[in-house]
Parts: sequence; structure tokens; C-alpha cells
Amino acid sequence: MKLNGHDKSTNIAIGIHNGKVVIHWHQPTTQISFDPQNAFEFGEQMARTAHKARFGEDAPSDGSYLAQQVRQRLTEDLRDRMVTRVVHIIRSQQERKKSPADVARSVVDVIFAEVS
Repeated sequence: MKLNGHDKSTNIAIGIHNGKVVIHWHQPTTQISFDPQNAFEFGEQMARTAHKARFGEDAPSDGSYLAQQVRQRLTEDLRDRMVTRVVHIIRSQQERKKSPADVARSVVDVIFAEVS
């Protein structure tokens, strides 16, 4: 990976050694700065390399790996929160002797409100 600075380029190699993600700079470096695009590319490459180190296979190449991971975690978090809410709704509706159709309507309304 080659990252461009204002007046020079910095060569960085990102790889895997003994199951660890390793970053190697061409020369000793005490500080490095990135423009926003290079910072994103560096983070993306780090995440992809970490995936390969962990799972032994390349990360999916369809789109941004970082964005996919964020979406997946948000989806899992939303699912967990919704399960908790639906359990409470079902219990509450059953205690009030509501019909299955009323319970289902309440659950669907909560789901629609959350995802819209």
C-alpha cells in the first residue's frame, strides 16, 4: 500500500505474520498523517487483513468491508432490541387477554415504527 503525503510518499506493507496483522514501514517512522481518503483506505485494508488473519480467507470484495461490518453489527443490535420489545408486548397483550390478531398487530406496528 502506498500512501501519499504532501511532499513525499510513504510505503506501507500490511500483512499477516503468525496470525497477527503486521504493518511495516519502509523506513523508521515516528509519526504518520493521512488525508481523509488515505485514512479510509488504510482502515479498510487493516480490516480486510484482520479478517483474513482471523478466518483464513479473504474478506468479501463486494463493496466496503468496513461498511458491511457496521451494517451487520447494527442489524444484530437492532434484532436483539426488537426481540426484547416484542417479548414484553406479547406478555402484556396476553395478560390483557388480547386476541392473537391484536397481539400480532401490536408487534407489527412496533416493527414498522422501528424500521421506517
